[in-house]
Amino acid sequence: MALIFLRHAPIRDAAGLCYGQFDVAAEPVGAAELASLAASLGKPARILTSPLSRCQDLALPLGRHLGQSPIVDVRLAEMDFGRWEGRPWTEIPRSEIDEWAADVEGARPHRGESVAMLGARVSDFIRDVQGRAGDSLVVTHLGVVRAALRAVGRVDALETRLGFCEALRLEETLE
Repeated sequence: MALIFLRHAPIRDAAGLCYGQFDVAAEPVGAAELASLAASLGKPARILTSPLSRCQDLALPLGRHLGQSPIVDVRLAEMDFGRWEGRPWTEIPRSEIDEWAADVEGARPHRGESVAMLGARVSDFIRDVQGRAGDSLVVTHLGVVRAALRAVGRVDALETRLGFCEALRLEETLE
């Protein structure tokens, strides 16, 4: 069993915004790119997706290509940045960003989720799917991918880069 994490398409009109769970639109994926992407993903046993539209807008047409209906799982949503959501980063008080940077794991100056809370949510998701037969295609966000990598013990998880519409195959299980 592998988890194939697929990051959503590029975001439209959100440059400079804090948009964890803020539901911003993604650029449409062209038919040729979608067909190529579907072909590269093989035949997953299931497709799971974040509830946010930028993920569902990719998961639904991929599901049609792969002959499956994506299943929405709220645990795959990006980190909740609370009262920072939808605000320009330049308008967020510097003192709050400094507080968060001083304790990335536990601080919640935005009153949303901490990185630890996101990690617990993603670990719970992994525990639920890792015993299932076949691969799971997971259409989600970079923060969720990093939390998953961290959950399985990857030391470089927080530095992981994954481009839009790029996939990462995770074979490891929770420690």
